[in-house]
Amino acid sequence: MKSLLAASLLLAPCAVLALEPADIAVTDIGVDAQCRPVATLTNVGNTNLPLAAYHQMAGATYQFYRGEPRDSWASSRFYSKDPQKQLVPPGGSVQVGVSKQVVGTVVVSAEFRPEGSYTDTQPGNNLLSKSLTCAGQLPEIGITALTLDAQCRPVLTLRNLGNGPLADVAYTTSYALYAQRRIDDAPAGQLYVKDVDPQKKLKAAGGEITITDTLPSRPQGKVRYELKHLPSEGNVTSNDAMEIAIPAACAVVDKARTIKPVQTIKLPPPTTPDRHAPAKTLPDAPAGTLPVKP
Repeated sequence: MKSLLAASLLLAPCAVLALEPADIAVTDIGVDAQCRPVATLTNVGNTNLPLAAYHQMAGATYQFYRGEPRDSWASSRFYSKDPQKQLVPPGGSVQVGVSKQVVGTVVVSAEFRPEGSYTDTQPGNNLLSKSLTCAGQLPEIGITALTLDAQCRPVLTLRNLGNGPLADVAYTTSYALYAQRRIDDAPAGQLYVKDVDPQKKLKAAGGEITITDTLPSRPQGKVRYELKHLPSEGNVTSNDAMEIAIPAACAVVDKARTIKPVQTIKLPPPTTPDRHAPAKTLPDAPAGTLPVKP
């Protein structure tokens, strides 16, 4: 009898920790008026969604992916997205989204994750992928040209290739948008947009700036620039890097520019006094004045 009682006490916590079942599915994906992705979640089961899914720290989450294969795009906790608990009863549904934008045509996937807050009876319907098309407005800063000037200094052109304005954070935070300089594949400093674009020409779509870069050291083979963005900017990776080979002739130009030639000054030949020349005589002093010794 005592052994049965002990066994029941050991099994009691397991019964308390048992998760309630529910079946939440992602039933649709679309975009809102601002081209932001929106997923529809539906309670397709015959039981209520446990309130544990709404826990602030340990509740359910949802994730958006972009492209194929799927690339993690944005995620959020679910608890604040359904304040009215519309997803709790069977048949209930709610829409959730993120602040990213769909630009052009892209495959977007949405996934609802229980995160251990309940037992999902059909995990296969937690993920849905769909091709979405929208003319979203986003900046896309790219390197469109890289040349050398007469002094062999790199001259690069940056342009806003997108259809939206560049965020103000690019002009207030150094690492929001910058070009990483590499000389012969070694990191050699950065060009921050907030410093090289004081007039904010890149802010508007189609805006362009040209930068003449003074290198900190003479390259042996090449110079490369790589644009770095904050993830929140949403810029794509095209036109984000460009490099140029440095010809051998530039070493001569660079040396002539940095080493000043020594200037020589010609002095007149020294002169010696002629001892046989007649002595110079001074004019007679006026009356009433003292003579001056020669």
